[in-house]
Amino acid sequence: MEYRAYDLIIFDLDGTLIDNRDAIVHAYKEMLAEFGYKSPPVEWIYTRIGLPLDGTFRIISNNAGEEVVGRMVDSFRDHYLRECDNGVRMLDGAKELLTYLKDNRFKVGLATTKGDAGVKELLRRMKIDHLFDLAVGLTSEFRPKPDPSMLLYIMDKLSVDRSRTMFVGDTPVDVAAARNARVKSVAVATGIDIGATTLRELKASDPDIMVQNIMDVTSYLY
Repeated sequence: MEYRAYDLIIFDLDGTLIDNRDAIVHAYKEMLAEFGYKSPPVEWIYTRIGLPLDGTFRIISNNAGEEVVGRMVDSFRDHYLRECDNGVRMLDGAKELLTYLKDNRFKVGLATTKGDAGVKELLRRMKIDHLFDLAVGLTSEFRPKPDPSMLLYIMDKLSVDRSRTMFVGDTPVDVAAARNARVKSVAVATGIDIGATTLRELKASDPDIMVQNIMDVTSYLY
């Protein structure tokens, strides 16, 4: 039997496995119009993908207050849920890697700051939900990355030790989440191409492993 260094591979979603920018920007614009705010440039929105919504909406609303920001978050999630698969595409090699991992009996997790209902609906519509043993989105039970709570929950539920776990993401926040969970961090450069981060920022986050294409992850599994 071939020796493997890891049993559980956990992934970030946006910028790591998929490009979901069209649906996210559309939900931003719909929600902001509802609350009477001007939408920021799409390039700025791209830099906020994967970060907590409440912090982003505080910036846009100039600290409108917790009650208003909370309603903005709820509205955004409602708009996103309706059209979450609008324009979505799998990034090169992502589906192939997920299929390879399942075929070779690795456990596969997903940890994203998307709302839990939204991520489950998106995976279902994309017909890739079966490729994950456990997919976790943000709920009141978890704090957003770089807090390690989602990663720790997945490891616990799938009964895999942190020493046998790898977390793959595309931003410095993902690298920090892996470090806080004390698991191997893998940074994939795909987030640079869609404006989520820069090469300088990603390198400065000091991941354990950095790859250009997500299929390169297979070189580090054994």
